[in-house]
Amino acid sequence: MSWVVCVVMGEDRDYNDVFESLVRLEAHGALPGVEHIEGFIAYGIYKHEKRQWLIDFRSRTGREPTEDEYREHARTYGAARRETLQTSARAILRNYQLAAVEKNRRWMREAITLYAKEARDPWRRGFIQSLAASFVFTLLLAAAAFILVAPPADLLRWVREAVG
Repeated sequence: MSWVVCVVMGEDRDYNDVFESLVRLEAHGALPGVEHIEGFIAYGIYKHEKRQWLIDFRSRTGREPTEDEYREHARTYGAARRETLQTSARAILRNYQLAAVEKNRRWMREAITLYAKEARDPWRRGFIQSLAASFVFTLLLAAAAFILVAPPADLLRWVREAVG
């Protein structure tokens, strides 16, 4: 466990490096990404444990811990304990993945069933489309034949009768 001196708002302050060791940002100021999720979860577990330690400390002693007591608690998070946090984070992510897959399993099964049904029986959709296209083509052909066969005077008279 190492301690890092940090300047915050012009004030020197030391803190432990648990965040840096768990999240493992490549460089100062690097933006976190998907590859850091496990570290963020591990750090969240660490903060939960730290909070629980603080609650237990207060109930046991009836007071707030001193800076030295905080440091002593932080020193308990050595490499082995940090690896346990990482392992717990991996387990949480794995459980989340399994829950997400299970939640969407029914939807996936329905989508696959529908796709398989359409793949087995594609002629129905094709038949209906062909029938509709043939009907529209026949109407257009009849309209074109009527226009071409009817003399212009009859066509004008027919339009006037239809309109008015």
